[in-house]
Amino acid sequence: MNENKLLAGAGTAEVLLDGSCLLVDGFTAVHDPLHVRALVLEDGKRTVIVSVEITSIFPPTQRRFEETIQSVAGAVRENIWLCLTHSFSGPHIWPRDGKGPPRSEEELARCERIEDAYAAALETALKTALDSMRPAVIGHARGESSVAVSRNVETDEGWWLGTNPDGPCDRSLPVVRIDGEDGMPIALLFNYGVRSEVMSPLKLVSSDLCGNASVRIEKTLGVPAIFLCGACGDQEPGKKGSIEALNEQSETLAADVLELYEGITQKQAVSVQSGSVTITCPTKWMNRDLKSLRPTRSAEFAPDGEKKTTAYVLRLGSFTLVGVQPEIDGITSKEIAFGVPGDNVAVCVMVNGGDKCMPERRAYELVKYQCLNSPYMPGAAEALRDAAIGLVNQLKEGNQ
Repeated sequence: MNENKLLAGAGTAEVLLDGSCLLVDGFTAVHDPLHVRALVLEDGKRTVIVSVEITSIFPPTQRRFEETIQSVAGAVRENIWLCLTHSFSGPHIWPRDGKGPPRSEEELARCERIEDAYAAALETALKTALDSMRPAVIGHARGESSVAVSRNVETDEGWWLGTNPDGPCDRSLPVVRIDGEDGMPIALLFNYGVRSEVMSPLKLVSSDLCGNASVRIEKTLGVPAIFLCGACGDQEPGKKGSIEALNEQSETLAADVLELYEGITQKQAVSVQSGSVTITCPTKWMNRDLKSLRPTRSAEFAPDGEKKTTAYVLRLGSFTLVGVQPEIDGITSKEIAFGVPGDNVAVCVMVNGGDKCMPERRAYELVKYQCLNSPYMPGAAEALRDAAIGLVNQLKEGNQ
């Protein structure tokens, strides 16, 4: 066991967007601000977890954020978790390298200002976290929240997008309480599987469901509430498209988190273990024109090369974070959690690089939407699941 005392600090910062940035992706106004949150842990080595309220990330922006974390927090690349909330209620940072859709010079200049605003917020959150570092203890709990539902609905033509409360869904809600040795709170981590897109049809910039839940928690506790996105390949909020739906569901999620948080009484100093494993997955041809996709009962998945993807593991005592880059399904999330007996497991997506859907095998057989919107051949999710579970068990054995 690591004999170094655990230190922890956390910070949050608002992303200050200027008015012209709203014109990217057709947004019209700001309903509530976007944030960046950071948690810094140290027990002989420094580990940084960052939660950025953004839909996705392209490599140039990812590299900039990672370099900022390295320079400000002094963490090596292997100990950085750059996590996206996958909220759909904010502008993308489209790159100049041609990887995104065609954009005008004016739009690209706006995107650069958006990136600058996020980078400034990241630096502020990190500095706040570093300034608040002190000896810490950690406790955790696991419950559920009813906010998420399956977004797969069967129609006459085949499976399509909709709201299906009875479909397979991982509604588990792991919560981590990080306090100082004096019992005063430092931060809270919570993980939930949902596409945070209640507000997206309104085209109002918002931290959306999970960001609003974080703000509600922070108003109660007075410390950062850091959201880590779970299985979102086939899970979304039960209600969408109105401010009333946002308020109702974010209040429910926040209340569920706080109830679990208040019930955590056993806390201890823990050692931090981390590792990663990279696998190569076969890929398929993918129709990038998503508007042309339609429900269907049959589809051919044509192999089209292969790509690497990485699973990350961070163990804080008996609490385990498993981070993957693709959006995975609720079934895969449950299989990873159940595959690690004895630990409270939080499965996080869009960690250290966002990626498209990686559906579980049965979804391909039924030709669900996430399979049509995936670059992966069947079997990729199961391979990533097995690699992640294997890595967790390897770390556990090395700690015995």
